[in-house]
Amino acid sequence: MTLRITDVFGFLNEKVDGDPYSVGRGCSLVYYEGVPHIAYFDVSFNQVKHAWIENGRWVKEVVGEGFTWNTNLSAGRSHLVVCYTGKGRKTILISRRESSLWKRSVVVSGEMLGWKTSMVIDRKGKAHVVFTTPDHKLWIVSERR
Repeated sequence: MTLRITDVFGFLNEKVDGDPYSVGRGCSLVYYEGVPHIAYFDVSFNQVKHAWIENGRWVKEVVGEGFTWNTNLSAGRSHLVVCYTGKGRKTILISRRESSLWKRSVVVSGEMLGWKTSMVIDRKGKAHVVFTTPDHKLWIVSERR
């Protein structure tokens, strides 16, 4: 399917990624230190990616790999955090960007998790993740650190 944008209603229209490959299944946007940052899933390469503007161009990097249904991005006081679902939806992970590296942690593991997820970082830098399961239960997990 090709999307033809005919009117952006006063908004700037800019493609970040996608040709000739397929991205999708969730994306999230935050402004961090005055710069737009996007987390998204690249279906063609089975990767969670992070994109941001640097010197007027979109820069992209891989955060993690594996199946994901949702991708959530939040900004802490000193770093970015991406939440995503691992292979087979059996894990929910967060990756923190520290300097130029992503440090990954498993938030929770089990059978068929993360049908829908959302995440927030509190003032102390702790991650709080909510998710639903196939049996229509809503869960919240909070970081102890």
